[in-house]
Amino acid sequence: MLEPWEKLLLLIIFLTTFTLLVTGIVRYLPHHLSVMKGRAVYYIWGGETEESSVLQWIGKNVGSSGASRMAFEEL
Repeated sequence: MLEPWEKLLLLIIFLTTFTLLVTGIVRYLPHHLSVMKGRAVYYIWGGETEESSVLQWIGKNVGSSGASRMAFEEL
């Protein structure tokens, strides 16, 4: 069993680690997701495209039964 000062030390270490982790997620994850979205668009469509054209392409192919077939026809 741990002594009281050891319990306090572990609690402080875990609380500090958790606080830093949550802060990193809240502050840096949204920016990282936007960067990753831009990279995905670049690799999927082969260049820097407008987000509206991507959304139009997605909207056009959502309701169709042959969405994968249409994707290959357009590429």
